[in-house]
Amino acid sequence: MNEEDDIHDSLALFHATNDLDHWRNFLLGFLAKYGALVDVECHHVNNGWPSLTGPGLASLSDNLLDVVLQRLEECEKEFHQKWDTSDGYAAMTDFSKILIIVCRKYENIALVASCEYLRYMVPLVEYAIKQICSSDEALRTNSAAFITHVCYFVECMYDPCHLWRRQNKNLPPSKEHLRQRQAMLSQEVVPFFYACMQESSWVSRSRANLHTTVVNMLGDVMVGSKEIAMLMCNHPSHGQISFLSRLNFVQGET
Repeated sequence: MNEEDDIHDSLALFHATNDLDHWRNFLLGFLAKYGALVDVECHHVNNGWPSLTGPGLASLSDNLLDVVLQRLEECEKEFHQKWDTSDGYAAMTDFSKILIIVCRKYENIALVASCEYLRYMVPLVEYAIKQICSSDEALRTNSAAFITHVCYFVECMYDPCHLWRRQNKNLPPSKEHLRQRQAMLSQEVVPFFYACMQESSWVSRSRANLHTTVVNMLGDVMVGSKEIAMLMCNHPSHGQISFLSRLNFVQGET
């Protein structure tokens, strides 16, 4: 049995038995094979390397996206009972890594966006924000890592070629930009961004450089599509708060 078969079989066994040992075996194999695609620091952009390309859906386990969605739904429903721990945030970060890997294949993005992962991830990030200033170092570190990975997942959906980051480095668009297929804007995204802006004090108190993460997430979403940028700037959830003034405030913290 080869490595690919081991990964598929481990996920199938988890799906059939709900035995977390099988999930851990799947995760170890999957991240060992594709983990380099989870480039949250965008080293490939900073170093001028080509964009990383993920696996096609045909090479993935049939029910992978369904399993991740079910697990995130479980996290959101049972958060305070089971997941509001350093280990819980580490596990949720692993779910985010899987989605990032799948989104590094542009043809997969529309399907991932249609699965409503952000419906469950956004409330979980809001919980994680509350732990950023925790006195528990492991809890603080893992909650920050979860936020960072969710933000990067959003970047990969809405600006998969990282035009925003390339512009900031004065780099030309990658050749892959010609076939870029960013996701349609999810209804959870805009209120989430404005919540980050209105509660921006949490990024300034963080030791995890999350203020830069938030700015990059916003920039990627707005640069990826003119239509999405207009929706962001005109969304009714901003109330009396100027979007650009809040963005400038957060950028001032970088």
